[in-house]
This record gives sequence, C-alpha cells and structure tokens, in this order.
Amino acid sequence: MKRYLSLTLSILMLTLLMLTAPASQARPLSTDVTGLIISSTTWTAANSPYIVKGTVRVQGVGTILTIEPGVTVKFEKDLALWIKEGTLMARGTQAAPIRFTSNASAPAAGDWGYIHFDDTSLDATFDG
Repeated sequence: MKRYLSLTLSILMLTLLMLTAPASQARPLSTDVTGLIISSTTWTAANSPYIVKGTVRVQGVGTILTIEPGVTVKFEKDLALWIKEGTLMARGTQAAPIRFTSNASAPAAGDWGYIHFDDTSLDATFDG
C-alpha cells in the first residue's frame, strides 16, 4: 500500500510539473523587416525567411548588415534594400546560398525593387 501511494504521488507531481512548465517557443515561420538599421545586425538562417515589408536602410558609418549563408530574403512588390554609409556582408556557400527574391506567390523577374549601394557605402565585391 505504501509503495502504491508513493508511486501515485510521484506520478501526480510529475503531471503537475508538466502542466506548469512553460511551452517551448515555436520558431516563427518568417521574420518581417522594415525601416532603419543603425547598429550592426545579423539575419540568421534560423529566422529565415526575412520578409521585407518596407524599404530597409543600413545607415551609419560602421553599421553592418550580415546575412548568413542559407538565408532567403523576400521582398514585397517594389521594395528595396539600401546600403547608406554602411556595409552589407552577404556571403553564401554552394551548399547554403543566400537568395534574394520576391514574396509573390509566383515570383517573377521585376516583382521587387533592388539593392542599392550609396556612394557613401562600402562598394560591393563579388567572389568567384
């Protein structure tokens, strides 16, 4: 009888712990971005895709937007990414490319704006 009571109490305590433990946070399906980036920021593969909902500006000397390999950046119609007095660091790999594309249900050329580098930004370089 004692053993049965002990087992019952253990199960009850375990059940209470499971009911009161916080639920794990689900990973967002996407990350919406818009506006100014004025301090160095990283767009991670774990939070990809990034949906550009308004023009994004990387602004400020020394401000770096780093986009990790494997990230997809989807733009709403006619929106852009501006690099002004800052740096865009986007180096994908063959196994994990970085994709810039439209957020349209059937993406097509010309669906989104562009990536613009102001004269005050670090110039783009392309690896072979």
